[in-house]
Amino acid sequence: MWSEIGKWCLDVAKYVLTAGILSAVFADMRNGAGMYFVAGFIFIIFAVSGIILLWYSKKIKKEEEKLCKD
Repeated sequence: MWSEIGKWCLDVAKYVLTAGILSAVFADMRNGAGMYFVAGFIFIIFAVSGIILLWYSKKIKKEEEKLCKD
C-alpha cells in the first residue's frame, strides 16, 4: 500500500513540474519566476514524500521477509 502511495506522489510531482514549466512558457512571463518557485516547491514536497514512502515500504517488506524466515 505504501509503495503505491509513493508511486502516486512521484507521478503527481512529475505532473506538477511539467504543468509549472508549460504554464510559465505559454503564459505571460512577467510572473514566470513565481510560477517556477511554486511549482518547484510543490514538486519537492511530493517528490520527497514519494521517495520516503517507497523507502518505507521496502523497509517493511524486508522486515516481513525476515520474520517469515524465522
